[in-house]
Amino acid sequence: MKKVTLPASLKKIGLQAFLGTHLEEVVFSAELQEIDDEAFRGVVELTSVTLSNNM
Repeated sequence: MKKVTLPASLKKIGLQAFLGTHLEEVVFSAELQEIDDEAFRGVVELTSVTLSNNM
């Protein structure tokens, strides 16, 4: 998995949700309310993060 676009139905990203993945790009929805500690721990290849205007 290189890219993930989070759906509007997702309100929270849990602890270490993406631990061990090789994500390069993440697109957050405007409905996201919370990102737990270490949700992206160890995701060293992440180079692009797209946030909504609400974040």
